[in-house]
Amino acid sequence: RGAGEIDHPLMRTADPDAPVALLVLTSTRGLCGGYNAHVLRTTTACLEQWRAAERPHELRVFGKKGIAFFRFHRTPMAAQDASIGDMPRFDQVESVANQLMADFLAGRISGVSVAYMRFFSAGRQRPEIATLLPLAPDRPALESSEPKAPIDYEFRPDPRSLLAELLPATVRVRLFQAFLDAAVSEQVARMAAMKAATDASEDMIKSLTRKYNRARQTHIT
Repeated sequence: RGAGEIDHPLMRTADPDAPVALLVLTSTRGLCGGYNAHVLRTTTACLEQWRAAERPHELRVFGKKGIAFFRFHRTPMAAQDASIGDMPRFDQVESVANQLMADFLAGRISGVSVAYMRFFSAGRQRPEIATLLPLAPDRPALESSEPKAPIDYEFRPDPRSLLAELLPATVRVRLFQAFLDAAVSEQVARMAAMKAATDASEDMIKSLTRKYNRARQTHIT
């Protein structure tokens, strides 16, 4: 209570005839195992579902690997950017978020989704497609059986001014978090790939050394 029914353009469902912008976050460098393959496989599955449902959409791809993948498959891209590397800065992502919000408010797109590798821990990363726009309110907590007295909140400044400031900041921070998750997951995948390569090379050295010693002993005998 105290806030009333608050509405904001970033929380409204836009024109369904406008395309949904799907951002795909891939790496610019290689040697990271199946990192890009997992993200692109999840993206392709989502695109197939949207095509089957005849849902309009457009691709905005970040990273050289994703750009090369969609070029090879002759998939049109509305935007492509390889300037954000594996150490994204907030100012780089902020300009992307501002453009997305401007397109959403102008009705050029009906929503924004992000396909990226979500980081949970060093041993667990999972490809995911998250909805960035429109913003959805948090689900209300389960009400207890005991009735509670209503609470009046006092807002300074007013709730509309707060939303006008906080909601765009929320979009920027969520998108930056997705880029950070993707960057950390990429480095974890690269470490795992390099460890696997090192272990394989050590096994090969042992095998070749064993063969050499056997051949040497046979020659001496």
